[in-house]
Amino acid sequence: MPKITVGLVVYNGADYVAQAIRSVLAQTFDDFELIILDNASSDGTEAICRELAATDPRIRYERRPENVGVARNFNGCIERARGQYLQWLCHDDLVAPTFLERTVAVLDERSDVVLAFGQTRLIDEAGEPLRPGPGDNVFIDRQGHRRNGPPPADLATQDSAAARFLDVKKRMIRNFHLFGLHRLDVIRQTMQQQPIYGADMNLVAEVALYGKFHEVPEDLFFKREHAKQSLAIPTAEGRAKWLNPAAQVELFPHLKLLRLDARGILTAPIPLKDKIKLMGWVVRHLGLKQVLLNPRHWRRAYMDQETIY
Repeated sequence: MPKITVGLVVYNGADYVAQAIRSVLAQTFDDFELIILDNASSDGTEAICRELAATDPRIRYERRPENVGVARNFNGCIERARGQYLQWLCHDDLVAPTFLERTVAVLDERSDVVLAFGQTRLIDEAGEPLRPGPGDNVFIDRQGHRRNGPPPADLATQDSAAARFLDVKKRMIRNFHLFGLHRLDVIRQTMQQQPIYGADMNLVAEVALYGKFHEVPEDLFFKREHAKQSLAIPTAEGRAKWLNPAAQVELFPHLKLLRLDARGILTAPIPLKDKIKLMGWVVRHLGLKQVLLNPRHWRRAYMDQETIY
């Protein structure tokens, strides 16, 4: 069995998917399998993936007969994974050749760490770094849009599970940690990916309840910012359909995200006093302040670009 499973999710990714696949195949650590889940792409993605899969037996390519949404595609990687560790990768992102080598060394050596990743760099359509923008940790893409950079390097490094959870909730603005190297057995204990926009943040906060995060101080992950990514979809409905084709507009949709946090807290292997503390914080800060006292959060599509944290 391979040590690592890399799960690459793709939908109409013909522009970039070959680069993503080749960045995985170029890894200095070669004990991995690459699962490519194609969400019924209608462009040239299938031909590209099949051609590359024929060149390396570590690649398993699967095309879904219909679009099931991004969340189910992510979870499909978990279901099919055979490795001890799991890394997710989107078709438009890249990893440095030493990504797996550096992160697997951390997880092998430190049993207290459940998620290892490297420094993230934002790149544009051509793979060039985004230029810095006004303010701290802000960048400007080719369309002139502001893009927030990665979270702090010391995110969720505390000994206390409760402190790590709160650190993620308070300091994570964009979720690049999702694409680090995870312990597969931990991910399988979590709620996994849910078809609600913003739920990936809940998932990473839940992962923090099981152990520490560790950042390798090297540029290992390259997040591509471009006009076709989900952040660029102009409507909440469009972003909802990207994540979950069955998404609907509901009353108090943000309460679904609160329930995800509650589920993660109540099922995590942490002391009862910490569960009570965290449930109180979630109800006060996410339930009362962010939802019930904020009318614009009373009725919205499941998926929206704006974060509630």
